[in-house]
Amino acid sequence: SNLSLQFPIVIKTPQGFSTTDVYICGDENDAMSKVGIIVNGRAAPDCRIPMFALAEEYIGGKEFAVNMMSTADGIECTDAWLYRKEVGEGVARYISADMMDPGEKKLEKVVTYAKQVAAAVGILYGAAHLELKASYCEEKKQYINPCMIEIGARLSGGRKTTLTQAVIEGWQPFQALIDAHCGNKVKFPLSFSPGEQHARHLFLPHRLSGRITEIRGADRFESLSTYHSHFLLAKVGDVVERTTDITSFGGFVWLAGPRQAVEDDARAVWETFSFQTEPIEKESNVGEISGVPNM
Repeated sequence: SNLSLQFPIVIKTPQGFSTTDVYICGDENDAMSKVGIIVNGRAAPDCRIPMFALAEEYIGGKEFAVNMMSTADGIECTDAWLYRKEVGEGVARYISADMMDPGEKKLEKVVTYAKQVAAAVGILYGAAHLELKASYCEEKKQYINPCMIEIGARLSGGRKTTLTQAVIEGWQPFQALIDAHCGNKVKFPLSFSPGEQHARHLFLPHRLSGRITEIRGADRFESLSTYHSHFLLAKVGDVVERTTDITSFGGFVWLAGPRQAVEDDARAVWETFSFQTEPIEKESNVGEISGVPNM
C-alpha cells in the first residue's frame, strides 16, 4: 500500500533479462513466495546473486514491439509486432509475434507514442526498439493508452529485422542503420505496409520437464510454403525444464509470405511439432502446456 500498487503486481529480479525470474502475483502471499525464489542465494541470469527483488505495477493490455529508424529527417516506424501470450501460474509464455501494419489506423496512437518515446530519450540516429502495452477500444477501433515497458537504441531481436526485410520490398535495414549513423540519406521504401504479406515468429515450448527422447515434426519445417528459418535450442538427450520464460523455450520458427499461407503453416507447426520427454528424478512439472494454442 505504501507503493500505491494494487494486485496483480510484478515481482522480478533486478538482474534478469528475457522474462527470466519475472512473476505476475495475485496476492501478498504469492508475491512474498516469489521474492523468496529470487533472493534465495542462487545466481541470477547475469550470474550475480540478487540481494533484493523489485515490485512493479502490472501493465494490462496487449504487448507490442515497435521498431524505428531515426535520422536527421526524423523518426520513421519500420515495423510493429503484436505478441500473443498465455498467462498462467504466475508467468506469461509467448506463443507468437505477428507483423502488423504500422500505418493502419488502429495502431496510430501506438506508433505516435513510440516515436515520442524515442525522441524523448534522445535516440537521434539509428535504430530504436520499443516494447509497450496498449488496450484495444472497440468504440474507437484503435489501441489506446500505450505504456512503455522498455526501449533500446538497437535493432529488434528475434529475427524481426530480417523478417521485415523479407516482406517489405526495397527495405534494407542494415544499410539504413549504417547510413543513419553516418548522417547519410536513408533510403526508405514508399510504404512499410505489408499489404497481403505477413510474417510470424513462433515460440516452441517444452511442455514438460524431463529428458528429451524425440523431437517430432522439425524435419517438416523447411517444406512449409512460407518457411523463412528456424532454430532449435535443444536436442535429444538434453534434460530440460518446462518452459516458463523466453530463455527456456526449445526453439523458434519464422514464417513469411501470403497471410493465409502463414496462418496455415503456423497451425501445421503447432499440430505436428513437439518435444517428447521422459520423466527424470526431481521432475518439476506443474501440468502440461497445451499443444495447439488458441490463436
